[in-house]
Order: sequence, then structure tokens, then C-alpha cells
Amino acid sequence: MRYRTKTAKYYGDIVTDSTGTANYYNRYGYKLTSCLTVPNSAICIPIKYKVVEKGFLGGSSYYFPDNYLEKAESEFKTANKYGTTSTLNYSVYNAPATGSININKTSEDGVIEGLSFKLESFDDEREFDDDLIPTPMAYDADGNEITSIVLTTDENGKASTDNEQFFDANGNKIDGILPYVVDLNGFQITYRLTEIGIKQSDGTYKFPSRYELKDAVEFTIYDTDEYNYTYDCANTVKTGSLQVQKTSEDDVVDGLYFEISCADTGFNEKVSTNLEGLSPEISDLPIYNSDDELLKYKVSELGVLNDDGTYSLPYKYNKPRSVTVTLDTDTVTFASIKIL
Repeated sequence: MRYRTKTAKYYGDIVTDSTGTANYYNRYGYKLTSCLTVPNSAICIPIKYKVVEKGFLGGSSYYFPDNYLEKAESEFKTANKYGTTSTLNYSVYNAPATGSININKTSEDGVIEGLSFKLESFDDEREFDDDLIPTPMAYDADGNEITSIVLTTDENGKASTDNEQFFDANGNKIDGILPYVVDLNGFQITYRLTEIGIKQSDGTYKFPSRYELKDAVEFTIYDTDEYNYTYDCANTVKTGSLQVQKTSEDDVVDGLYFEISCADTGFNEKVSTNLEGLSPEISDLPIYNSDDELLKYKVSELGVLNDDGTYSLPYKYNKPRSVTVTLDTDTVTFASIKIL
């Protein structure tokens, strides 16, 4: 730290050792037993001192830690009158640099409220053949390290660390989460964000079955604009495919029409079979409803298409029963119908 008079005259430096003890040096670099307390004029007007932080000495120059918000600076203080010994006590505080993480949630089924995300903070030592080591993103009011929190979206699909209260290791309120590992200047924190789903009555979280599971994302905030990181999360619903497979005792399977419908979604489509008794594959059909229940698809045989646009089943066949099926991901569900 550098100390100056109120008229900004440079008097020397104060350097703290590993114990925090201040050592004083004059403007020429000689160590002093105490700070200067001489008057600044012949009429003995006391000197007013102010302490301004310079940072760490690196080589022949000073540098300021990245993990501090700004340099510490004290108010002016006045020594005792000329001819006495004065002790001036200064207290300065380095507020840490802070940032925020924001979540924007969208989904294909329009459900965006009440989805929770787990945020974790790590010291990433993987490049040194180690692992991700939990490290505090901040502290709580009791001085406990915070290495993970849960963020939950509001009715607008938004969630943010700005809505949480954080403290530093000394109990001072801070404006957000830390970009850098505590006590390791320049070592950025790696954050991991995982969507964990909807909170249940027992306090656990359940990821909706209807959504495709998204991978967790890892990132840092130190290289973002003002240490603010935004994660856009879009949930896509799981879909499946359905195909009709027609058989009959006389092997006549071509040109027969079927109606496929789902009461919950209002889906309704008609398909016809080819020479092998297969209809075209219908893809991108949702598998679950918004309550995570499997949707039921009803498949009914209509028969042959008449010239007037109606359908009729050949008289020689018994009318088959409708078939109800549910779908699965990554496979084609066959609705098999046989006419006797």
C-alpha cells in the first residue's frame, strides 16, 4: 500500500508480511520504525494520511489481483500534534469480484415453471491429472462454504443466482458468486449446471419422463461480459414411431385402410397398407402427456376405400377389434391386426 498526505504528496510505502504486520518504508526505500508523523509546514499543521492499496509486488512493478473487485482505499486520518508519537489504525476491505448465472427455460410442451437446476462449483485440476475439486462459489451467513445450490425457474422460465444471498469468508454480504477460486488469484472456478427436474413432496427431484435428458454443462464465468453467464435450456419431448402390420388368412393385405388416433392429443390420421401388409411409418409422435403418463394410440381397421370416399370391410372378413398401443423411444411400434 502507498500512503500519501491530503495534498497527495508521496511519503512512502506500507508492505504487509505473511502475518499481516505492516512494515514502513520511506520514499527512498529505507525501512522505518514507524510511519512519518512530521508536520507539513513551519506552522506545524499535522499531516493527514491516507492508505491506498497498490497490490502485489511482481518484479519491479505492482499488480492487482483479478479476484478483487477494486483496490482498497482508506479515509484520511490525522496524526497527533507535533512532538508526540501517533498510532493511526486503518481498516480497508477488498470486496471480491462477483458474477451471476442466469437460466432461460423453454420446452416444446410449454411447461417452463418449477424446473430445477443444480449448480456446482469446482477447482478444475484435470489438466494436472487430478479431478474436479469442490470449491466455494460463496459462503452463507454462518461462514459455511457453498459448493452447490438449486435454482428453480419462475412462471417466466427464469432462474438466477441474483435471487440468492451470498457472503464472503468474513461474513460480508457480496453481490454474487465468485469467478475465481478463493486464495488462488487467477484460477477460475469451473461451474457445472445440471437439470434435475421437479421437486417432489419428499424433497427429492424427478426429471420428467416425457423430456429428452440433457447433458450437464460446464463453464467458467471469468471470461464473460461482467462475469455474467446465461444458459438457454430447451426441453424437447420424447417421440416415437408407429406402423400398422396387417395379416389375414387369405394373405390379402394390400390396400386396406386404418385409422390411428389419440384422444389426449387429438391426433388422427389414416394410412393404407402395401403388398407386404405394412403402412407407412408415422414418426415424431409424442410418447407421454404433460403428466408423464404414456399416451394411448388407437388403431382401427376401416377396410377398402370406396369410390364415394367411404370405407367398407369385405364381407368375407370378420370385423377386427381395435388395437391400443403405447410408444417407446428409438424403436418402431407395430400395431399388428389379423383378420380371420
